[in-house]
Amino acid sequence: MEKKCATKFVLWMSNRNFVNIEEAEIYVYGFELLISSFISILEILLIGASINKIMFSIGYLAGFIPIRIFAGGYHAKTHNRCYLMFLIIFLICNFIPYSKNNSLAKYIVIYISLFFLIRFCAPLQAENKKLDEHDEKNYRRYALIILIISAIFGFPFIGKESCIWEGMLSGKIAVILFMLIQIAHNMLAGMIK
Repeated sequence: MEKKCATKFVLWMSNRNFVNIEEAEIYVYGFELLISSFISILEILLIGASINKIMFSIGYLAGFIPIRIFAGGYHAKTHNRCYLMFLIIFLICNFIPYSKNNSLAKYIVIYISLFFLIRFCAPLQAENKKLDEHDEKNYRRYALIILIISAIFGFPFIGKESCIWEGMLSGKIAVILFMLIQIAHNMLAGMIK
């Protein structure tokens, strides 16, 4: 579905001379990813709204997306598998017993775990997403910077009730899960350096 929509849109843009037809494949791929990302985000927000956890869902996406972009993690081979994995991990994180009191211990465990995963394993690569050495260093650095900024801004919320902050912590747990899944996959495939 995503590819068909993206192809139609790129052809429409090409007919109006907005894009060069020779670069159509690149544009189709980009729009396909954009549509896929939009559907995934909308899916999480709709589920959050339907279970009366919209603020948690917004926090989850804010805690997940920026780090996941640079740290890597499991990459499904199809959009449908990607939607399914994203949904399953969201539901797992959503139904982890909700703590009204964001304890310092929970905060430290999540951030230190993610710090070490990023520092020593990121960016995790999949067969369909390879990076060169320069990009690897930059992605790792960006992921660490985002994590540190998130930790600094989150520190004042420790011990306070906040659906958004609880969602952000759950988003970090999701990144950890996606990274661990990709590490296991890479080990099984013999891709670990």
